[in-house]
Amino acid sequence: MSKITKLTARQETRLVESREEWRQIGLCCDPADFAAGDEVIRGFYKRLGKSDPIILHFSSPAMCELAVNFVFAALKDGQSSQLDSQLYSQLGSQLGSQLYNQLGSLKSYFLTNRWGAQHWCAWEAFYLFGHEIGIRYEAENVALLLEWARLSKSIGWWAPWDGICFVSDRPRRVQFDAERRLHCETGKAVEYSDGWGVSAWHGTRVPDEWLTDRKALTAKVALTWENIEQRRAACEILGWDAILRELNARTIDVDGDPQIGELLEVDIPQIGRERFLRVQCGTGRQFALPVPPNMNTALEANGWTYGIDANDFLKPEIRT
Repeated sequence: MSKITKLTARQETRLVESREEWRQIGLCCDPADFAAGDEVIRGFYKRLGKSDPIILHFSSPAMCELAVNFVFAALKDGQSSQLDSQLYSQLGSQLGSQLYNQLGSLKSYFLTNRWGAQHWCAWEAFYLFGHEIGIRYEAENVALLLEWARLSKSIGWWAPWDGICFVSDRPRRVQFDAERRLHCETGKAVEYSDGWGVSAWHGTRVPDEWLTDRKALTAKVALTWENIEQRRAACEILGWDAILRELNARTIDVDGDPQIGELLEVDIPQIGRERFLRVQCGTGRQFALPVPPNMNTALEANGWTYGIDANDFLKPEIRT
C-alpha cells in the first residue's frame, strides 16, 4: 500500500469537503433505500458462499431487536445455534480481514452482531478519502470497501445471521446542541418513524419522561438519581431555582440589586451543603447558579461567576 505523508492544499480542502459529505450520510434522516441495501447485503452473503437470506425491514433498531429476540425465542435450541452459527464472524473476518489486513485493524468495530451502517461510516470515509487522493489498494479491496460505503448510504442498523437478516430504517430526526452533542429540550434527540428513539440532554441520555412530562421530574428525583451524569442533567432540566424552592433554601446574604442577587445555602441529599446565587437577568427572568461553598456574600458570588474578585467587582452598565 502506498503512503502519503503530506496533503496538498487542494487535498486539505477536499478533506474538509469529504468530512462534511460523510457527516451528512451519518446524520441522514431520509427513509432508507432498502432496495439498495438489500442488494449489498445479498452480495455479502454471496461472497461468503451463503444462499440468499430472508431480509426483513423494520422501522427502527428497537423493532429489529424485538424481531431478533422473537425469532430466536421461537426456535428450538439446535436451530437457534445453527442460525447464529458463523455468519457474523465470517462477515467480520472473511469480508473484513481481507480488507482490514491491508487497510489497518478495524476489528474493534465488529463487537456484536448488530452493525451501525450509516452511524459507523467514519472508517469508510477515512479509507475512501485515502483511495481518492492516491493511496493504492488492491482492486478487490476497493470494490468491497465501496460496497460497505454503499450500504452506509442506504440503510440504518442491520443484524445478519445465516439465512436471515434484520434491517432498520434510518431515523427521522437527529438534534444537537451548539457543541454537537445530542440534545433536545422537548422530546427525543434521535427519533424514528415508529416513535422509538433516544432522549438526551447536552449529550447525556435521560429518561424520556423528563422531557415530555416535566411533572415527573421533581427536585427529589433529580437530587437522588443514582447516575451522577443524569443527576446533573436532571438538575439543569428542572432548573436550580425550582430545586431551591423545593429544598427550602436558607438565605445567607441579599444584595439590594436583584441583578447582584441573593446567596442561598441548601443541604442536598447524598451531596451535602452547597451554596447558590439566585439572580435576576436583564430580561427580568430569575435563575440560580451553583457557586463555591466559601462564598459569603451575594456580591462575592456574583463576581466569582465573572471571574472577578469582589473587591474589583463593579456592576456592569449592560449585561449580556
